[in-house]
Amino acid sequence: ARGDRVAVLATNEFETHFLFFALARLGAILVPINFRLAPREVEHILADADPKLLLHQTEFSQAISQATLATIESKWSFEGAQGFQGFFKDCEAKNQNFTKIDFQAEFTDPCMILYTSGTTGMPKGAMIAQSCMMGALNDTSIVIEGMAWEGDELLSFLPMSHLFGRFESYTPYVQGFIQSFAESIDTILSNMQEVKPTLFMSVPRIFEKAYTRIMEMVNNDSS
Repeated sequence: ARGDRVAVLATNEFETHFLFFALARLGAILVPINFRLAPREVEHILADADPKLLLHQTEFSQAISQATLATIESKWSFEGAQGFQGFFKDCEAKNQNFTKIDFQAEFTDPCMILYTSGTTGMPKGAMIAQSCMMGALNDTSIVIEGMAWEGDELLSFLPMSHLFGRFESYTPYVQGFIQSFAESIDTILSNMQEVKPTLFMSVPRIFEKAYTRIMEMVNNDSS
């Protein structure tokens, strides 16, 4: 319902896009949690956000205490992308008489709560409004105009618990790009060879690591 919060503790899965769009339509709020955070930080976020529903991959179960789970109204654990798809199928099976729901949210309503990485203390939540998302995506369209076109392919790997990762992962829906997800941050180079993306968004540190790796390969081949 409008104003309810739904927390997700998982690796990057494209199914979370469907979840976000559904929640945004209802006026509910997505709370993506960085799976690399320490258990005490995950506990802090769950206590602070007070979600009505928690979705989490089973591999991160140890990051969530039984005490915390007891305070959340509904929980769903799953394994990988296939498990996430199972969640949607289960919802569909329970709602055979599904009817289209009108858009419940206002333009100024929050659609996400994104938490900091906790480098200066415990993670702090930032409320992201529907208008903020649309404004940022429109600005992105202006910035990349003439540099990217419909049909280009984007390789996504940025964590969707961060603002940049969210905007990057939703850009294809606005621009008509093809989107692929890297298996992990450690497989970016091999995934790039497989997918051959024409678009790649990242933070400077990743480009530095890629440059260092390429130069090591060049030096090894020449020696």
